[in-house]
Amino acid sequence: MRENLPLSTPLTIGVLGTNRTRIQKLAMMGISTIGDLLEYYPRAHEDTTEITPIFQLRASNDIQTARGRIVFIKRERSPKRAMQLVRAVIADASGQVECVWFQQGHLPDLFRTGDDVLISGKLKENYGGVLFSSPKIEKIGTQKHIGRVAAVYPESEIITSQWLREKISLLLGSAAFFEEFLPEEVLLENDLISRSEAIRQIHQPESNEALLAAKKRLAFEELFLIQLIGLKRKLIYQRDGSNKKTAVKMDAELVKKFLSSFKFQATSAQKIAIFEILKDLEKPFPMNRLLQGDVGSGKTLVAITVILQVIKSGFQAIILAPTEVLARQHFALIKKELPNNKVVQQILGRSISAELLIGSTSQKDKIRIKSLLEKGELDFVVGTHALLTDDFSVARLGLVVIDEQHRFGVEQREELKKHNYPHILTMTATPIPRTLALTIFGDQDFSVLDEMPVGRKAVITRIVPEAKRDQAYEFCRSEIAKGNKIFVIAPLVEESEKLDVASATEEYDKW
Repeated sequence: MRENLPLSTPLTIGVLGTNRTRIQKLAMMGISTIGDLLEYYPRAHEDTTEITPIFQLRASNDIQTARGRIVFIKRERSPKRAMQLVRAVIADASGQVECVWFQQGHLPDLFRTGDDVLISGKLKENYGGVLFSSPKIEKIGTQKHIGRVAAVYPESEIITSQWLREKISLLLGSAAFFEEFLPEEVLLENDLISRSEAIRQIHQPESNEALLAAKKRLAFEELFLIQLIGLKRKLIYQRDGSNKKTAVKMDAELVKKFLSSFKFQATSAQKIAIFEILKDLEKPFPMNRLLQGDVGSGKTLVAITVILQVIKSGFQAIILAPTEVLARQHFALIKKELPNNKVVQQILGRSISAELLIGSTSQKDKIRIKSLLEKGELDFVVGTHALLTDDFSVARLGLVVIDEQHRFGVEQREELKKHNYPHILTMTATPIPRTLALTIFGDQDFSVLDEMPVGRKAVITRIVPEAKRDQAYEFCRSEIAKGNKIFVIAPLVEESEKLDVASATEEYDKW
């Protein structure tokens, strides 16, 4: 190991003891300093600590390790191709095994008959026995790669795992210079080792236990930083939008009257989510909240209630859906529940104006709708990302509801900042554990709908074997006879010459 050098030390021919070609290749990989090299983590690890007696070796794709003495080793010329190969026989007290290497003619200069060695690699069948094909080999007492848990790195033609292990080993002392940025109480509470120790152990683990401890620390660190970045984004959004006059005062009576106008009763989870969202809207900075609930849990009702509160406060709202189909569904439901709702009209003293703006909307209507938004004469609009164009402008945008956030790009979400930093409510049906949601969506607060409305039938999923296909068809016919609907989903629209799978056109003709 070399003298401990600062992490900012450039990787030079002298520092690494290598040639210019490898230095240039490392630079192309984004590795220019000692710190960069030590943070180039392995993609996997090979455990070659278990020594197998030679008579127990079997052909397998698994890595196996044996210990023995070289009986002979010599260069040969392949009879089929003009290729140099090296053959050797290694023996222990239980038996012997043949080894072959291709294009490694230097090996007989490094290893001689009588040397005690470790060999590790994959074995294949060979005339009733087994053969090590291009195994790793090291002399006992000087081994650096075999007989230990060895790091395996992403490789290139000249930057191999073995080469990286050797060079990183020389510089591993510099890992002491990595600063610890996790608070001590976090380390103690989560039983984490220090950052410098984790980096040492990830490259040269002393044991499988030490390797697990290193992986745990580095994985925790990565998720911790993701969450920290999310929280920073949240604070910046709140800070930059704190001077915007988009605070919406909660009107509890309005919410009660609106919810009582429905034939069904809102669930406790819906009421809690509505309360959490409306409390956010009262704050002097913009909301950014994620609403998670399974399909049918009533996310849209929550959104409609919040939209009503926003409109009553004099603001406009938009709903963004990832597809035209979903946009149409949202619009149909909202159009049904808001504009024609007598309670809503009593609350506002007027009807609510709403429009649908999607890619297939005529150019004439697009111009009309965008003009109404810009003048503040439209309460809310439902649409796809077709809304987010350069000429999109809203006079008093107070709330943006995004259905399935992951379908919208970061740039599209950033575009919303240009419109007075509105409150943002994101809805998703993807089940997300709360702890994971806080990590992935660190820039958002989190509400969950964990119960279904009363009377909602449970979804039953069945896998029907081929032998019962006729019975399944009969079940479908009986449901159609009752006036119910059947959906047949196929992987292709039209028949394919390359894929032997059902198409929608074929299924339609069949039905």
